[in-house]
Amino acid sequence: IEKEIEKEIEKDQEIEKKNKQESEDIVVLISGFEGCIIFVEAVRLAETAPNLIVRTEERTRDEYMAWLSRRRLTLSGAESHTTSPIVWLTREGYPEEYVGGFDELRELLSYS
Repeated sequence: IEKEIEKEIEKDQEIEKKNKQESEDIVVLISGFEGCIIFVEAVRLAETAPNLIVRTEERTRDEYMAWLSRRRLTLSGAESHTTSPIVWLTREGYPEEYVGGFDELRELLSYS
């Protein structure tokens, strides 16, 4: 019985450690429109980076442009962003951080 309890405690500790690690991970969010080659390339590039969780949002071109006009108002630094994709970072306990588009993402990842 003691060995079973020890195993359960170890299992719980591993789960807690994994959850803590995931909450400290940086999430890169990439939003773009269907058929945009640069959006596809940005996603591929981000997925090659270690220690990043990549989340994507893909819309039709019209939906993306309408969404982007609203999103620019709520993402500090993105006020003049007009292209696909748009990239930003999130991390638990920190404000969202605007990155830019594909070129800025590539530059950011080249330093990490």
